[in-house]
Amino acid sequence: MSKTNEPVTKTFVKKTVEEAKIKLTGKIEETRTELTGKIENLHESLQKEINVKHNEVMNKLDSIAGSINKFDEEQTALTYRVSEHTDQLESHKKRIKKIEKTILPPPV
Repeated sequence: MSKTNEPVTKTFVKKTVEEAKIKLTGKIEETRTELTGKIENLHESLQKEINVKHNEVMNKLDSIAGSINKFDEEQTALTYRVSEHTDQLESHKKRIKKIEKTILPPPV
């Protein structure tokens, strides 16, 4: 664009606007490409971080689930033993009463 003291013509204005349009379109495209690249890099970075955190959480959940399963198995075994002992105590109680009746004198 040359600087002259000539009057501005319609053709000059159209040409200037078209040149500006072309420059702006190029800048917009460069900016769009740059932003797209940054967004893709950010997405990949976030995805990696999410995967790491997901794996950590899943490992901890596996550990907790294993502990709960072990506790459940122990609880089942203890419940069985308590039931077995309760039955055995009832049996002893009956036998002791029977023995007491035959050995001890009746209350006065």
